[in-house]
Amino acid sequence: MKNLVCQGIALSLGILCLVNFLPSADFNLTGYYKTFLVIFAPPHYETTGVSPFPERLMGQVNNRLRLNFQLQLQKNISLSLAYAFSPRIQDQQFFQQPLLIPGLELFNYRVV
Repeated sequence: MKNLVCQGIALSLGILCLVNFLPSADFNLTGYYKTFLVIFAPPHYETTGVSPFPERLMGQVNNRLRLNFQLQLQKNISLSLAYAFSPRIQDQQFFQQPLLIPGLELFNYRVV
């Protein structure tokens, strides 16, 4: 509990000191959002008579949100922060096994 109080006081003092710099500060907030969608038509091969993949299309969506914060306090003092949030939504089948057919292993081949 005492540690949290000390952290709160330190944070408050830091904010108060920062307020003194703000009237002369240049503030810049930038960022971007992008999304990437992939849809797979799984291969249809059967080694044991049963295909390991479903007959339907599978897919995944990657999203990325990035925020950049820059604060120029004085001529030689600046503060830069960046935060990235990147969730991914994908078909349940991708968690269970790889999508692609396994290839040759490095030491498991022969030359003819």
